[in-house]
Amino acid sequence: MKLKLAGQLSLGSGKVNEDAVGFVGDPHDIEAAWALDGVTGINDKGLGLMGSDAQWFVARIDHHLRRLLPGAKDLPLVMSDLIDHLIADLGQHVLPDKYDPPAACIAAVCRIEGQWQAVRLGDCRFLAEDRNGLQRIVDFANDDFDHWVTAEAMRLRGTGMSDLKEIARAMRQVQFDNRRRRNRPGGYGVIEADRACLAFAEYMELDEPSSVLLTSDGFFRLVDYYGQMSETDLLARSGRDGELARLYDMMRKLEDGDPDGARYPRFKPKDDASAIALIA
Repeated sequence: MKLKLAGQLSLGSGKVNEDAVGFVGDPHDIEAAWALDGVTGINDKGLGLMGSDAQWFVARIDHHLRRLLPGAKDLPLVMSDLIDHLIADLGQHVLPDKYDPPAACIAAVCRIEGQWQAVRLGDCRFLAEDRNGLQRIVDFANDDFDHWVTAEAMRLRGTGMSDLKEIARAMRQVQFDNRRRRNRPGGYGVIEADRACLAFAEYMELDEPSSVLLTSDGFFRLVDYYGQMSETDLLARSGRDGELARLYDMMRKLEDGDPDGARYPRFKPKDDASAIALIA
C-alpha cells in the first residue's frame, strides 16, 4: 500500500533545534519516513559541533538514514548499520573527560518488499491506523523519571528558584546518574554510538496502514502533558492539510500562556517539536 506525505514540521524551542524529520521517496509515494529527537547534553564542555552535540548527532543520523533506507531489505539490519556508522562518526573526535556522549531518539517507518514496518528507539512517539485498528508505540521506560524531574522542578520553583539554568544545575547530578542507565539492563534505550542500544529497539509490522504519525516527545505534549486530545484524535487531525502547523501553534499558545508551569507542570517550559504524518 502506498502512503503519501500529509505534512511535516520540525521547529526548535530556542536558538538550536535538536530535532529533525525526513523521508525518502516521492511525496506521493513515500518509501520511508522518520522523526528524530536529540537528547540535550548536560556537559560543561561539548565537542563544539554545529549548534550543539545533540544537533550534530541528529544530523549524522539523518544523513545515514537517507543512504540506508532506500531499497532496504531488513529494518533491524538498517539499525545495526546505522549504529556502526555513528560509532565511526564519534570515533573521529576526542571526547572530554566525564563526557556524557550524544544520544537521540527515533520513530521511523519503512516499506520493505511491500510490507510497512516501524521502529522506535527512545521516547519519540509512533501512532498508526491499519486494518487492525490503532497501532501505537508510545510508552517509554524512562517516563517515570521524567515525571519525577517535572515534580522536582516544580518543587524548586515553589521555593523561589525561578531561573531554568539554576534548576538544571541543581538537578544535574541526578540526571547524570539516570543517564548511566541508558542502554543497560533494567534501564532504557536511546540511539547512541554503542551497539548495546540495538537491544532496546522496538519493531512493529503494519497491515495496510491508512495513516501514520511520527513525533518527538515535544510535539506529543499535546496529548500527554496538556491533555488537549487523545492519541486517536491527534493521529486523525495530523493527516489533514495544514493541520500539523495548526496543532503546533495551539501548543505554543498553551505554553506561552503558562510559562511557569502552574497549569501544565513540566521541566522545560518549551521543547523542540517535530512531526511527520503520512496517509494512504
